[in-house]
Amino acid sequence: MRFIKFTYLIIGVGLLALLVLRSDSAAVLNVAGRIGFAIVPVMALYAARVAVMSFVWSLSLTELPWSPLWLGRILVVRTVGDAINLATPFAQMGGEVIKVMVLKRRYGIALGEGAASLITSRTALVFALVLFLAVGYGLIAGESAIATGYQWSTGLGLMVFAAAVAGFYLVQRWRLLSRSGALFLRRRLGKLAAGLIATEDRLLAFYRDHPKRFAVAIAAGFFQWFLGVATLYVILAAIGHPLGWRELWMAEAFVQLVRATTFFVPANLGTQEGAFMLVIGVLGGDPSVGLAAALIRRLPEVAFIALGLLLGWRYTGHFAYLKEKAPPLEGAEENPQGQ
Repeated sequence: MRFIKFTYLIIGVGLLALLVLRSDSAAVLNVAGRIGFAIVPVMALYAARVAVMSFVWSLSLTELPWSPLWLGRILVVRTVGDAINLATPFAQMGGEVIKVMVLKRRYGIALGEGAASLITSRTALVFALVLFLAVGYGLIAGESAIATGYQWSTGLGLMVFAAAVAGFYLVQRWRLLSRSGALFLRRRLGKLAAGLIATEDRLLAFYRDHPKRFAVAIAAGFFQWFLGVATLYVILAAIGHPLGWRELWMAEAFVQLVRATTFFVPANLGTQEGAFMLVIGVLGGDPSVGLAAALIRRLPEVAFIALGLLLGWRYTGHFAYLKEKAPPLEGAEENPQGQ
């Protein structure tokens, strides 16, 4: 598995290098350099997206008291975990483990509760992404400048992704993981099986008891994806190649669909840049502008990775820091599911 993950990383780096080599590097850097002080709103929009995703996660942590302080804590934990996801070849999973462990060690939130909250918040975000992509595909299907082949492939990709999201949700609602191997789990895995069943109980309880929270999470997730359109608007306008909101939505939807289907490539290296070059080239006529926009989009991502790794070093390198300032939730130590 490690070999496979590093292979994906090498493929992504190789693809990115190929795109750069086949482009006019001087022209790309010249266009990207026009961003100037517009990088400030680009950074602010990225921070807003992280904050909205943290809000979505906080909605899934039903035992937390609602307050700006707790939202700030969730924001910090998410920044750390996402930095691990983006900076390491663990297929978007290493950071999720870190998030759950930090919630347990620092705030006393049971491991099962933390894991279930990540699953339900991710479900809300991908539901919102399907809605966002559906709007984008409706625009793409009506765009004469986009070849029919691209329209069909985009539609097929959306159908496959939507089916995967629906399956992901049904697995949770129908308890397919534990039901499919219930006897084996109980006989062979013991406590691990009990933990899986308890997590499924939490998932079902959230969907059954908090439908309004789930609906708000989906709405917030949709707004988060729209902020990507706004980010692309700022970037392209700043570098002198503006597009209309219709074209921007199509471009962002196409890029996000590519990201979703190539999630196994660490940080979507190469695949994201290739998607930008293709779609901006079709809509704006200059693939180098797409590569420049993609490189600019990487800047806030790199900054947040650095911030997340720094915060993560505090969490993992100073264990005393984990226990100061924020006591565990009341009754958390007595929660047997946090064992």
